[in-house]
Amino acid sequence: MTRTFALAAALALSGCATHAPVRAVGHGAKVAVPIGYVMLCVNRPTFCNPPTTTAGRGTFADLERINAEVNAYPYASESVEDWTPISVAGSGDCDSYATEKMERLLAAGWSPLALRLAVGTVGGKGHLVLLVDLDGQTWVLDNLRSHPWPTEVQMIDYPIVKAQIAGTLYWEGI
Repeated sequence: MTRTFALAAALALSGCATHAPVRAVGHGAKVAVPIGYVMLCVNRPTFCNPPTTTAGRGTFADLERINAEVNAYPYASESVEDWTPISVAGSGDCDSYATEKMERLLAAGWSPLALRLAVGTVGGKGHLVLLVDLDGQTWVLDNLRSHPWPTEVQMIDYPIVKAQIAGTLYWEGI
């Protein structure tokens, strides 16, 4: 059993994340890791174990380009919680868009410490976005918007309930 699988299984079974340094915007209370994220880590361990370097931050042009490229994929509602990046599946819902954007930014050399997945609710349903920190500003990459948009997490026009702690497998409440 790989280290990632063991950790993902432990997180899923415990229902909450163990202590980790808080490096994300939010209240810092550790919360349950979303099952979709656990399954992503089990199925794609390299996605959940990126190098934890602080080097390699990109540009706003990267955010615009990747957001547009990924949002061009066809949307398809999923009957099961599947966070597989959209390019692998060919279509998908918000979680597939968000994980694809994260994977592309990591491949482009962005630091994992600048990237966080975040779960919100839109119309009473769960919604996943990617939060990207660049030059002291948090940018939201969302399949519902054609361009990255700047905002503090608390100012997003739909509630964000939890976010990944950047560079870790852990999540916290917002």
